[in-house]
Amino acid sequence: MSVLLGKAGTARLGKAIEVLLLYMQSLSKENIEHLKEVVLPSEGVQCLVSKDMEDLLRIAAADKREELKIFSGEVVRFGNRCKDPQ
Repeated sequence: MSVLLGKAGTARLGKAIEVLLLYMQSLSKENIEHLKEVVLPSEGVQCLVSKDMEDLLRIAAADKREELKIFSGEVVRFGNRCKDPQ
C-alpha cells in the first residue's frame, strides 16, 4: 500500500492509525468512568454547558460519533487512493 501512497501517504496513514488508537483509548472503560465521575460533574462543565447529566452524556456521545464519522471518511479516502489503477 505504501508504494501506491508514497512517503507522504505512509506518514498520513501512520497518523490515521495513531488517531484511531487514541479514539479507541478514549472509549475505554476507565476513560468513560473518568468522564462520568470527574469531567461532566465538574463545576465548569455544569456552569458552562448543562447541569443535566443526560444532556451532557448525549453531547459527549454525539461528539464521539462525529469523530468516528470523520475518521471513517479518512479510511475511505485512503482506500480510494490505494485502488489498483488498472
